[in-house]
Amino acid sequence: LLMRNSRVKIKADILACNEIADDATLEALLAVMQSTIATILVEGTHDPSKPAVDFMEHAELDGKALKSHSWFEKGFPKEVPLRYIVDLVQVIEAAKSELKIKLQ
Repeated sequence: LLMRNSRVKIKADILACNEIADDATLEALLAVMQSTIATILVEGTHDPSKPAVDFMEHAELDGKALKSHSWFEKGFPKEVPLRYIVDLVQVIEAAKSELKIKLQ
């Protein structure tokens, strides 16, 4: 599991990035990540010590690789290993919830 201080820092970084800290963007990212996790589990061929971003950047959203979206390049955590991708989804869900509260 990601350590609590890592979770807090990642969530703060996501919320601080104007390009990614948008409800619709985070919702789309979460959908792509959940689909990608299913692929990772089925294939089982990915090195869990590699950064999750190396795998996620090739996932597609609206017919384009995530790496071609400026918000992904600027706001997606680069240091999180693939083995923690489920934790990362939880952190992004928490950021999305916090963003909704701030917007109310």
